Amino acid sequence: MEILDSLLTILITVLSGVLVYIFGEILQTIWLSPLQKFKSIKHDVAVTLTFYSRIYNNPIDLAHATLSTREEYSEVSDKIRNLSCELKGYIETLSWMKIGIPAKKDLLEASKLLMGLSNSLHTPYNVQPTTEDYLHNKNTEEKIFKLLGMYGN
Repeated sequence: MEILDSLLTILITVLSGVLVYIFGEILQTIWLSPLQKFKSIKHDVAVTLTFYSRIYNNPIDLAHATLSTREEYSEVSDKIRNLSCELKGYIETLSWMKIGIPAKKDLLEASKLLMGLSNSLHTPYNVQPTTEDYLHNKNTEEKIFKLLGMYGN
């Protein structure tokens, strides 16, 4: 009888360990890895928007800009557009467990706002940027920061 109790104890211990391991792996896959990915994307958004604030908060008229300025603005536009695509792709990989991660609708809205910001670095040819253009981009930046739970500039 004592041997049976010992075997049962060993079996329960092994099964408990296996169940804890499986639960840990599931938790890692459906929550911790996506959370780390979100933090990485959030970091990239914060760095990019902070670094290029002088660009997107000062839209240009392409008709009156130098070639080097147009190239710089195009490069920044592409970087912001890429962030939008990264965020959109990330949304498609989320599971039901999102503790610490904004709602999908907020992430989607932030992705759309990033895309819009990337499209608003310049005005149409021969149209001078206005204060409204600057304010629009500044408000867009603030909305993105808020939707992603980031500190503003």
